[in-house]
Amino acid sequence: MSTTRDYRLPADEKTVETVRDRYGRIASGQTETCCGGDIVTTVDAEMLGYDESELAVLPDGANLGLGCGAPVSALELQPGETLLDLGSGAGIDAFLAAGQVGPEGRVIGVDLNPTMCLKAQANAAATGTTMECHEGRMEDIPLPSDSVDVVISNGVINLSFRKRKVVEEMFRVLKPGGRISITDIVSGKQLTQSIVNDPKLWAS
Repeated sequence: MSTTRDYRLPADEKTVETVRDRYGRIASGQTETCCGGDIVTTVDAEMLGYDESELAVLPDGANLGLGCGAPVSALELQPGETLLDLGSGAGIDAFLAAGQVGPEGRVIGVDLNPTMCLKAQANAAATGTTMECHEGRMEDIPLPSDSVDVVISNGVINLSFRKRKVVEEMFRVLKPGGRISITDIVSGKQLTQSIVNDPKLWAS
């Protein structure tokens, strides 16, 4: 019978700041993407579930190649719905969602990094897209309860020390009957405590 190790998570501000700084530098173009290499190519994006025609209409700079899937593709969004994108980054999934919920809908991004929010809002303003971004933490979503129809996230819940709290917050802000679409990464084996304790690896 397999057992699950109880890690001592480094839930301190130093690690949070390391993650925030790393993604801030990516957003401002000062460093490469989180996994190294260039921004996601069309072929890579299609493997993740994106459609080439969708990517073609995205604002410049919305696709930083930081995700690991296409959470919007698993949904059938309806005009007028309110969608929350946790860890919205420069806005790739938020912009795709905005095109489906339409001008009568609402797309809200929440991101730990203020530089990411500024980049997303600048892209939205330049293209006339209805999308807003709030600096905040997914463990304490800055929205009222029962306020959104859909919650998505793309490769960000793995960054949280308190994943159970993130899930609780998602269900708090969802309206009754709301939906969740998550793409993320998981470890296929137990990690050593030294890996878990390394702030740089949390932002890799």
